[in-house]
Amino acid sequence: MLRLKVRPLFFMLMARGSHAASLGITLPKLSAVTPAAAQPSVDVMAEWIKNVSHVPSLLPPEILILLGIIFAIVFKVICMIYRARKKETARTRLALEIGNDSDSIVLLAMELPYLAKHYRIRLNRADLAFHLVESKFGAKLSWT
Repeated sequence: MLRLKVRPLFFMLMARGSHAASLGITLPKLSAVTPAAAQPSVDVMAEWIKNVSHVPSLLPPEILILLGIIFAIVFKVICMIYRARKKETARTRLALEIGNDSDSIVLLAMELPYLAKHYRIRLNRADLAFHLVESKFGAKLSWT
């Protein structure tokens, strides 16, 4: 079935002649800017057509349309992946600093999904209790 749908497209592409780009393509030349009192008006559309008119001779229009659709799909997929990854990243890290004037340690308590301005944390020092459980290869610190 697919062969019957694709076959006329191949015949149309084979029947259409393809030509190489002409060698008349030149890059815009940069010249020294001279201060002038009034600059002549520039026709933007004419300049655009002059610089882009060789593109259809490089690739057939069907392939240009196909490339445009492919780039649009790839761009949309990349945007979706970026948004999904952005939701997963932690924007705020809550760190716990334990110590005295001479010695202290900073521990990562948790990662929070929103910016720090969205949180208000109030701790009462009398209600906070730390428990350190030591083992052979390390220790576990917990608090309540």
